[in-house]
Amino acid sequence: MKKPIYVGLAIAALAVGSDRFAFAPAAHAQVQADPLERARAQVADQRVQSPIPVFAKFYYVILTTATGDGSEARKYLNDHFLYQADLEKRGITFGAGPLTQVDGDGRVGLIIIRADSPEEARKIADSDPEHIHKARTYKLYRWMLNEGQMSIKVNLSEHKITLE
Repeated sequence: MKKPIYVGLAIAALAVGSDRFAFAPAAHAQVQADPLERARAQVADQRVQSPIPVFAKFYYVILTTATGDGSEARKYLNDHFLYQADLEKRGITFGAGPLTQVDGDGRVGLIIIRADSPEEARKIADSDPEHIHKARTYKLYRWMLNEGQMSIKVNLSEHKITLE
């Protein structure tokens, strides 16, 4: 009789970035905006009753934009990639990559990180070589992941793992 292998909790633990499930939200981001924006943020942070179970895991999103024509950012691109690889190895990065406008020519960098506070997230963003050298500017957002699906395919004979 074949026994199914349950990897769901292990995969979920990887997504959470912890050795256990933790649904407690991170500290609330400090919104540096006008009073209306602060009020909107406070309303958005209030728990609501959902008709479906939601994940409610908080991450921070860094949207980074090249200054000028982008040539200055290119000078520090290798250092940026090395910094991103280090964040990934330390379990800080949830996901990252370019975000390109579908109907237009806009392009920004999208970096989703795990951090315990807005201050920690800002420190991570400030430490990116492209930000240090003012070759890119960024905006920091707090993101609550509620829904989605992730599949992992394990091919044992080829020693291959595919994220779908």
